[in-house]
Amino acid sequence: MKGEELAAQVLDLLGGQGASEAEVFLEEGVRLRIDVRNGAVEYLKKEDFRGMGLRVYTGQRMAFMDTTDFDEGTLQKLVVKTVELARMAGSDPANGLPREKGKLWASPQVDQKLFSTSLDEKLERLVETERLAMEYHPLIKLSNGASYTDLYRKVTVANTHGLIHTYEETRFGSDVSVVAVKGDQKKDGWDQCRRRRYRPLKSPDQMAATAAQMALSLVGGQPIPSQEVPVVFDARAAKGLLGGLAGGVNGKEVFLDNSFLSGMLEKTVASPLVTVIDDGTLMRGAGSSPVDGEGVCTRKKTVVQEGVLKSYLYDTYGARKAGTETTGNAGRDSYNDLPRISATNFYMEKGHTRAEDLVKDIAQGLFVQETIGFGANTTTGGYSAGAFGRLIENGQLTAPVAQVTIAGDLIEIFSAIDAVGDDLEFNSRICSPSFRVARMTVAGT
Repeated sequence: MKGEELAAQVLDLLGGQGASEAEVFLEEGVRLRIDVRNGAVEYLKKEDFRGMGLRVYTGQRMAFMDTTDFDEGTLQKLVVKTVELARMAGSDPANGLPREKGKLWASPQVDQKLFSTSLDEKLERLVETERLAMEYHPLIKLSNGASYTDLYRKVTVANTHGLIHTYEETRFGSDVSVVAVKGDQKKDGWDQCRRRRYRPLKSPDQMAATAAQMALSLVGGQPIPSQEVPVVFDARAAKGLLGGLAGGVNGKEVFLDNSFLSGMLEKTVASPLVTVIDDGTLMRGAGSSPVDGEGVCTRKKTVVQEGVLKSYLYDTYGARKAGTETTGNAGRDSYNDLPRISATNFYMEKGHTRAEDLVKDIAQGLFVQETIGFGANTTTGGYSAGAFGRLIENGQLTAPVAQVTIAGDLIEIFSAIDAVGDDLEFNSRICSPSFRVARMTVAGT
């Protein structure tokens, strides 16, 4: 039975049991993961999956259940049980399903290379990536391994208000991490790549070089004296800060006053150089899909425009709490998850400064390539993270830096951005170009 036919059948059963509203989320597909280390396969798993999630309402009461068993008798029992649970749940005036159907953009294309590329070829690509990284320089002495993933997924989401959508997608990923050793000092370097098609994956030599160069540039890092200096974030480190902003525009948390951006709509929260977009329709973006996790059509939203906060992100529940409309941001990773507010493709627009030129006017500063630790507090807006990178001296990258902490207030940090790089790459759901913050607190020795 096709997904849409099965969904319609289950919705009819739910209506017959007394559900006032109901949603069926069907998911099926195949996923592959390969991990190698030192040229040997450590993990290999290919699996088919299929499952169904039911979100059921009786009035303003909601229950959710899921199953991987599509036997008719099992589904009948599941329907009865879910409606019973809904009747026992607490009432919430914001509960309910979306009624809009919206306008669909073109569905993602399924890349047949996922099926036509042999397992041996995928494995060879992975082994080659690790080998090239290990051979890049004599100081690269250890491997944390390399991994490859791919996914084919077909989704059907339907509800009792006549909403029904089906789409298919493919996803590909590759990662590698190696360790540079210099005396008694060790430091890892890594690279990752996420694509919707196979051929645009970074080549083994590209990934190997990026991972090895990172490890080599950071090994032997030492703390520097505590100071306030200009800080340049490379693109990979910058997205950690941008992730704090993504958490801050969660509309439900804004309504509950649990966000540092509560009450900040149409107010300045960043430098005029900063424009931030959330775009679920971005062609081949890691977070793109024609509809969100509850069937609402995705769209492009300007979140921050030249420093001014323009939009929060909502799913249906969060929007009803706040007395507004959903923005198509109901995230859902699997059939066994309830929807929750999530960014799609959340990115800062690239700037006009060459990435390598961001350091050239700095007499003394810090170039951050990696952050670890707590990061952003989306309730208070505080930011604190351990940082690894390079000292900037007279416009040049010099000694490696480690064991320092960078800290500040997110609005103050974004407001102090005085240059944005041109190196935006869509490699994950949250993406940023490199950028320069005029002054930040660096805590070291």
